[in-house]
Amino acid sequence: MSSRLPNPEFFQTVPKSPLPAWNLKRLASGVFRAFSLLALVGLLPLDAKQASAQNLYWDSDPITGGTQGGSGNWTTTGSNWISGGTNGFWTNGGTAWFTMTGGTVNVTSGISVGAMLFNAPGSGYTLTGSSLALSGGGGSQVNVQVVSDAAIMVRLTGLAGLSKSGMGTLTLTQPNSYSGATTVNAGTLVYANLGGPGSGAVTVGSGGNLQFNIIDAAASVSLSQPISLSGFLVKQGSGKLSLNTQPTGSGNVAV
Repeated sequence: MSSRLPNPEFFQTVPKSPLPAWNLKRLASGVFRAFSLLALVGLLPLDAKQASAQNLYWDSDPITGGTQGGSGNWTTTGSNWISGGTNGFWTNGGTAWFTMTGGTVNVTSGISVGAMLFNAPGSGYTLTGSSLALSGGGGSQVNVQVVSDAAIMVRLTGLAGLSKSGMGTLTLTQPNSYSGATTVNAGTLVYANLGGPGSGAVTVGSGGNLQFNIIDAAASVSLSQPISLSGFLVKQGSGKLSLNTQPTGSGNVAV
């Protein structure tokens, strides 16, 4: 399967004259992002809708040249997103790239996303706030590529589903209400603190792990949707996980 690089706005030509210090920083940031993208080619299976969405790179510090990453507020009115080398506003339905330095990003109201990629060294990224809508019509899925571990402490809503790829671990901590399917293609998807998938079918590929962390012995999580299992479904903690339908496939269940 062939893959395309996103818009190559981060490639920059070095002028013959010496660069000022802030331009050197911007160039270094661009080179880092370029090599990060080259490393990820073939690992980001975006569907046709997502591939055409605008790629927006999180930047906590619009004043300083280049992509900074880090902590801040995800709004539709702040210039915290880089596209074409220029800071601008978030466009709902776009593809959010969280790279460089990790941090805590607070999601404000009215935000929807078409795809997300997390690739930050160290502690990675944590999304907080009240809710985040997964864009798309019924049946489509929002791809979440996790190269470095990330946590979404925001309730996921919307008509689309969630497709987890990348070898990192994505932890979701809220009860979610998205209505599309949930697919784990690679790595580990963790539902913690009574969190769970949306109402659609659940598929765990041979390279994927679906894990439920139910710590409190009095707590319980119940799944009633169809489950297709080629990888692993695991329950951690003293709480109860109820599967109301028998999983199909050759995978393994450990509860």
